[in-house]
Amino acid sequence: MYAQDDAKFGTDPETCKMNLSLYSEFYKQKNYVDALTPWRSVFNTCPESSKNIYIHGVRIISEQIDKAKEAKNLELKNKYIDTLMMVYDQRIKYFGQEADVLERKAVDLFKNDESRFEESYNMLLKAIDINKEKTGAAASLGFMQISVLMMNAQKIDKGVVVENYSKAAEAVEASIKEKPDDADLVKVKESIEALFVSVGPDCDVIISLFQPKFEANPENLDLLKNITKVLKKQSCTESKLFFDASEKLYSLEPSAEAASNLAQMAVKKGELSKASKFYLQAIELQQDANEKAQYYLELANLNKDLGQLAQARTYAFKAAELRANWGMPYLLIGTMYASSSKSCGENDFEQKAVFWVALDKFYKAKAIDPSIAESANKLINTYSQYIPDKENAFFYNYTEGQSYTVGCWINESTTIRF
Repeated sequence: MYAQDDAKFGTDPETCKMNLSLYSEFYKQKNYVDALTPWRSVFNTCPESSKNIYIHGVRIISEQIDKAKEAKNLELKNKYIDTLMMVYDQRIKYFGQEADVLERKAVDLFKNDESRFEESYNMLLKAIDINKEKTGAAASLGFMQISVLMMNAQKIDKGVVVENYSKAAEAVEASIKEKPDDADLVKVKESIEALFVSVGPDCDVIISLFQPKFEANPENLDLLKNITKVLKKQSCTESKLFFDASEKLYSLEPSAEAASNLAQMAVKKGELSKASKFYLQAIELQQDANEKAQYYLELANLNKDLGQLAQARTYAFKAAELRANWGMPYLLIGTMYASSSKSCGENDFEQKAVFWVALDKFYKAKAIDPSIAESANKLINTYSQYIPDKENAFFYNYTEGQSYTVGCWINESTTIRF
């Protein structure tokens, strides 16, 4: 048993153990320069003795690369970069975890020598195809950065960049689901999306990439999710492919997002009753309060278009309840009130009084949500001119400061002011 354990320390176990201990002590002291010689001996003579040889080796060799950069010694820098690549290769040889190690290897190569981006790209492509949604954030971002470089160098086309974006985005989104409060992951996601937008793939490019894949494998859930996600990201939601993929996705795996996609498509087709049903299904399936609030607001707008104003208001209030300090629902309610002035009152005063409750909603919207203050102020300026004046109010026996209840479907109290 002892002999078997000792075998990993090579042909000279005592020397190996001595150098392991020596380099480890230097490493703990962050003395990477003096750690280099005993580390190199271990790396060459007893490479199976410890995985730490490779974990620590990355830091030790990276220190030498940085020193060569500072000295502007390009030849030495490149030699140490090659050594760093050997560290990763030997780790895979003796300790496996090929995909995870390839991720690190590719990112380090690109960081130290961007001119070798094609090598990094091929490593990441292999790693991501193995790890899929388990790919690390650094590798996902690097993959997208290098994909853009590959396209600019005419080594891949836009269609491949679109496909690579799907892979990178899927991996980061999976990480965010596990760590929703990780701000760094959110930044990585935003950077990946910005890179994708910078490429500017048009709908035809995206559709030409995904259409054959959809036809060949229409029940592949991962593919359907990628298709709908990318088409939605690039505002290609009026395409037949988006409709077909969304419908298929919803039939195979009903989800809030799939139901929302179908609702939006039904709206574009003018099928508002059908859209309403899909929105209600999306609301039922959605767990995230902010997303649910968005669905309620879209449903409120839909009911407004159907002329169902009281129901629209109910949905708008639900949206406001779910997302704190959100002004948009109140802008919608105020706009609906203002549009009802002619049908809410038997005389000129009662019809104009409707604008008071509309203004109440606009003022509330900007008070709780400064981001929509500009829109609210425009509406306030537009509708303030239509409220009753003093003479009109006096004629109907009303004075400033009194409480007044607007009738019809609105049925809401306000304060008389001029």
